[in-house]
Order: sequence, then structure tokens, then C-alpha cells
Amino acid sequence: MAQIISNNTASLVAQNNLNKASSTYSTAINQLSSGKKVSSAADNSAALAISGRMQSQINGNTQAISNANDGIALAQTADSAFSQITSNLQQIRTLAVQSANSTYSASDRASLNQQAQQLLSQVNTIATQTQYNGQTLLDGSFGSATFQTGANAGQSTTVNLSQGVRTSQIGQTAAQTFSLASINKGVVAAAGDGLSNASASKALSIQLGDGPAKTIGQAVAGAEAGQDANSAFAAVAAINGANISGLTATATNVQTFTTANEKPSASADNVVNLKINGTSIFGDSGMTVAKGTSVSTGDLVNQINSVAGTTGVSASLDDGGSLKLSSTDGRNITISQTSKTTEGGSGDYKLLQGGSSNVADPASTTQFTADSAVETNGATGAGGKATVLQGTMSLSSSKEIKLSGAGDANLYTEAPNGNTVAGNGKSATISLNTQTTLASLSLKTAASSTAALQSLDSALATVSTLQGAVGAIQNRFDSTISNLNAITQNAKSAQSSITDADYASVASTLSTADVLQQSGVAMVSKANQIPNQILKLVTG
Repeated sequence: MAQIISNNTASLVAQNNLNKASSTYSTAINQLSSGKKVSSAADNSAALAISGRMQSQINGNTQAISNANDGIALAQTADSAFSQITSNLQQIRTLAVQSANSTYSASDRASLNQQAQQLLSQVNTIATQTQYNGQTLLDGSFGSATFQTGANAGQSTTVNLSQGVRTSQIGQTAAQTFSLASINKGVVAAAGDGLSNASASKALSIQLGDGPAKTIGQAVAGAEAGQDANSAFAAVAAINGANISGLTATATNVQTFTTANEKPSASADNVVNLKINGTSIFGDSGMTVAKGTSVSTGDLVNQINSVAGTTGVSASLDDGGSLKLSSTDGRNITISQTSKTTEGGSGDYKLLQGGSSNVADPASTTQFTADSAVETNGATGAGGKATVLQGTMSLSSSKEIKLSGAGDANLYTEAPNGNTVAGNGKSATISLNTQTTLASLSLKTAASSTAALQSLDSALATVSTLQGAVGAIQNRFDSTISNLNAITQNAKSAQSSITDADYASVASTLSTADVLQQSGVAMVSKANQIPNQILKLVTG
């Protein structure tokens, strides 16, 4: 090998290797001191960009977890308030059931109503004062709010609290009282027709809200007197037989009469009788009323009530002294009365007269008058038929009620102009009445207490639905948090594999670089001595 001094190639090689070892050493020191193998774009630009995107996701997910926890706190606040409102409504409902009982006086009901009103005031207080971070949650003003529960736009969860629960905002019911098709409107369930028959297109269907429409079966006569197939009793039984959840169907029959205001003629005693649902209230032989006298209203009421177990019809006097006949299950009240003299001639004494009708249809031919229902010497007047007085049927629900099918022609309500509002095979909708809220609830009478029960059930259903939705939102937030935690964990793991230094590997590299650096320094020093050795050849 030639000995030259112009270029110290060995020194250049040693310096180059020393530079490499120094660079590796410096990189290892940087990684070990920072914990990162990628801390600048110079280290690995692609890895740094990927790490940056991952860090955005990690930061976003971390904040989204915090947001979801805020949502849970809000939902728990609303949930607790709903529980308190439900407790108050349940107490009010218990008071309504108590007040609906006939054993309580007006003053008793006034006290019960006062207690109920205080509980309703507390419901309003909870609804208007339940707040989270200054925002009122339960009066409807909160509306529908969006919670950012993801790292990116559009990854959100909506909480809808637009339905307020103040007493003026809950308790709405859909309710309608129907008369049945009476003598001049056709007969319910006659000749296979009625609420339902063999043709499905003619059947009555009932739908609540957006739920499925259910077909009502045939109205069938009951086993007791007056429970005819064309009675409100039979109609309600058919509707309840369809098992429509959330629909309340009830029947009643209340007929009002004036009692006799005239006495038998002075010339003869009268033998009178009144037949209700096939039962003669004075027995088969009737009751003799002496000329110039009359049957007392109290005696008439007592006599009717004495056979109420057989007829299903009870009697009472209203405040104006009129006689009321009632069947609480909606069965028909069929009435005829006879009057004849003790000598067998025509009588002229009427136990009941005028003023009675099918309650929802005053203009109906079922109206009970002296001419249409008085038998003389055993011969029935008005075409030889006893008068059949049908009751009414009420439908109510916390949801909109839709009636359809030809069967609804047997149900009708009277408009002020006398035209039917529902029936004739046309679809009829009973909408929620915004006036029937808890704000108008009263327990001052048995009737208002009974009506309050439906309103309270509607309110409880509304609150229960809202509370269920809030509970579902809590579960959804919990699930979101679990998912975000898993995503964040995986993202951090992936980011770590890209940017974090492997200390075992880097330590080994440092050790090697340290040895190479020290060796390089020694070799550069050695290489720099080569020209001096060549000088000896010249100097000897």
C-alpha cells in the first residue's frame, strides 16, 4: 500500500464512523430523555402526522366522556324529580279513589280536595324549580338538547325534555260519551249486525294513538234482566273483550222522571202497577190507590229499591224532587205502567210521567211520556210496546281514540243542530282535550273524583314515559362512556406503538453507540498519527 500524506483516508473513514456513532448516540439520548422515538418531523414525518390525528381523537374522546358524564348528571337530576312527582300523583290518586266513595260528605270531600290541591302545587314547584346548571328541566322550556358524545361532528346524543310536567301540561284525556242506536236509529247487534258481524268491513274498530286498530266483537246479551244485546252494558262488554290496553270503557243508564202530580178521580179507586225490566214492583196484583189520594214519592222509591236486586235498577230523588232510575252497569231500563179501576174500568192514575229520555239523545223516540208508556186495562199504549230506555257508553284514554268501520254507526253523539257527530260508518276521532289537565282537577264531588282518576292515570302515564326515556338516556350515556373508554385506550395504545420509545431497545442502542463513539475517537486519534510515521521515513 502506498504511503501518502496528502490525504489521510484512514482518518476520514474513522471520522465518518465517529459521526455516525455520535448521531446514533445523540438520538438514543434524546429518546431516553423524552420517552419518545418521534418527537419532531425530522424523526419520522409520517408517524408524527398519524400521531397528531390520533391525539385529536384521544382529546376529543376524553372530552366527550366528560360531556356524557354531565348528561348522566342532568338525567339523574330529572329522574329524581320525576320520582317525586310520581309519588305526589300517586297520593292524589289515592285521595281521588277515596273521594269517589259515596260514604263521604261534601265537607269530607272538600278536605280531601284541599289536600290534593296542595300536592298539585308541589308538583308545580318541582316542575318549575328542578334545574341543572341554571337550566329548568321539567317545565318544557329545556326543549330538546344535544350532547356532544363523540370526538367528531355529528357524534351526538339528544335528550328531549320538551314535554313539561306542570299540572297544566299533563293529565289530558280523550273522552266521549256515546248513546247507542236507539229505536229510531236501528238496534245494536240485531240480526247479526251491530258492533260487529260476519263482515269484517262492517265491524267497529278502535285505535289508540299510533297503536294497532283492534276489531270489536259481537255485542252479546248478559245473563241478568236488562242486559240485552242492544244495551250499553253489552256494548262495553264487547269493547272490553278486545283487551285494548289504555282504553277505559264504562256504561251507565240514568233516567229522570216526574212523579204523578194528579190524583185518581173521586169516582173510583185505582189499581196501579209499575213494571221495570220485567218485574212488577207492587207484585202481580198491583197496588190500590184510594180515590182522592196518591202514592208518596218516598214509598215509590222504597218499593223500586226493594226489587233492585232483580231489576238491576235503583231509584233516588234529585234536589228538584224528580225521580231518577239508575243502572250502574248500563243495562237497559224497560218500563211500562198500568192503571185500572177496582171495578175493571179504565184507570187514570200515572205513577210516572214525562221528562225521561235516553240522556244523550233528548229528541229520541225513546222519550218516556204519559201517552207512550201508560197501560190502560192491561193494554199498552204507543203501539203496544213498553218503553226501552238505553244507557250511554263512555270511552276514555290518555291517547287519541279513533273509531272506524260500519259498526260505529251504532254509536252516536248529538251535535247542537241535532245531527250525529259520529256514526254512519264514518271514521271518528276523539282527540285529547287540552282542558282536562290536572290544573282543573277537583275532588269536590264523587263524579269529579271519578273523572280525576282518568286524568291522573293519563298524567302518571306521561310522567312514567318521560322517566323511562330519561332512564334510557342514562343507560345510553353509560354505554357511550364505556365505548369511548375502549376507543381511547386502543387509540393510546396505537399511538404509543408509533411514537413512544422502547427503552430496552434504545438502551441497547445507546450502549453500542457509546462503545462505537469511544472507539471512533480512539481510531481518529490513531489515524491522525499515520503522517507522523511517514515522516520518519524521510528523517531517518
